[in-house]
Amino acid sequence: MGKAFSATIIFLTVTANTLVAAVGTLLDGNSLVTGLLIPEETFFHRLVFSVSLLAAHIVAKSNILFPFRYGFSKLGSLVGSNKFLNQKGVLGIGAIGLATVFASFLPIPLTLEKFFDAFDFFVWAPFLLIVPPYSKLGVSKWLKWGLFFYYLLVAGISLSGNSRMGMVAPIAVIASAWVIALLMGQVQVDKKIISKVIFLSIGGLLLLSFFVDFSTAILASRAGREERTSSEQLALTIENFFDKEALHEYKTVNFEFIADKGGADEVWTEDYVSNPFLQRFIQIKFDDNCFYRINTFDNEERALLMQSLVDKTLAQFPTPVLEMLDIQINKNAINGYSIGDLIDNIYAGSNLGNFITGSLVAHAYGVFGWWYPLAVIILYGLIFAIFSGMISVINERGNDQRAFSTIGLLLPFSIFFTIAFEGVTATVSVLVRGVWQIFLIYWVAIWVLRLLGIVGFPKENKMSKDEMIKEALKKSKSRR
Repeated sequence: MGKAFSATIIFLTVTANTLVAAVGTLLDGNSLVTGLLIPEETFFHRLVFSVSLLAAHIVAKSNILFPFRYGFSKLGSLVGSNKFLNQKGVLGIGAIGLATVFASFLPIPLTLEKFFDAFDFFVWAPFLLIVPPYSKLGVSKWLKWGLFFYYLLVAGISLSGNSRMGMVAPIAVIASAWVIALLMGQVQVDKKIISKVIFLSIGGLLLLSFFVDFSTAILASRAGREERTSSEQLALTIENFFDKEALHEYKTVNFEFIADKGGADEVWTEDYVSNPFLQRFIQIKFDDNCFYRINTFDNEERALLMQSLVDKTLAQFPTPVLEMLDIQINKNAINGYSIGDLIDNIYAGSNLGNFITGSLVAHAYGVFGWWYPLAVIILYGLIFAIFSGMISVINERGNDQRAFSTIGLLLPFSIFFTIAFEGVTATVSVLVRGVWQIFLIYWVAIWVLRLLGIVGFPKENKMSKDEMIKEALKKSKSRR
């Protein structure tokens, strides 16, 4: 499953900055370069980055990184991360995620709140049940309706925090899991599938205006959200959603702002397409912002980017470990700004702490210069190898059994969203802390489910003997 996993992450990364960008600008009646300051350089670096990801995918499957794949596969067997949960187990994982989301609204210690935050992506697990291979095990009408109302609940919780993630993430998780199933041969592309894709595409286009208006309402309700309760924020968002005149005015002003670039060479702007739902996936504008500013930096200013990378990497380690190593850093100050903040602070002297989105590609270029493709290949190669091992059953010869992992189906969008945005610091953070955090919280979740007698690992995880015979016959025919 490891190859399909990393291939899906690459597909999401490339698609978000080519296909989605093209669709968004097409709907606006604009070209791909509208609103960008240095479009040629921005898209060129995106091409270099995409090629580097493909190289990392190849390196991750090479003998060089086999010890990582094999070692993490063994660890995955102990934790259960390379197992295929039954339907009750998947629903149980979702229930744990939902419980931790509700717990975060309670007056609990900050340390416990951060621990619960790590379980957030479990909320999306139930949506896997309508995607192969789970859908092949049977999906009742009641379950489908249950997932529909569950989606409304998740979206509502997200809206109360003025976030679009609750609307976007379930759809993205379903799409990424479907791509993995397709790559692993669980989806047969025939007339029925093609008709279904066409039907869903038409349905998606019809629903797009609904998502656009809701996303616009979220943005229009963003000012002053710190002073409102969750229920007040949700009520204001719904009120703005039904105020079509206000939404139209907001879109019109935003569209004009994009067309004249909004003074982006002086003031940080994040508008690229007027469709806020699609804009959630597109990184191009952030790349353009960061490359334009980094191109003006001298060596000393680029050194600040490197120092920040070192500081933010050290800040990922627990305080007791830093004290034991006698490393003196202010973790609150270091974690109190984003890479986008730092880049704009160096360029224009703007304040830190706004947490504006940076750019992984531009940040890598600012830190490593033209050596950044090599850095991307090494970092992503390690990430792909480690996660491939975590979700796969690999023997000493390096053979990867054709088995599905529940968390392997759930993770691609979360990993993509973490390492494709912000900067190199997010990618390094996954290696230093993220991997181990996922192991820990998944082990805790499986332990809880086993304690409750819910979890189980069905035989569907592995290919049956008949399937193995059919697969062998196919290979022998192809060789002839």
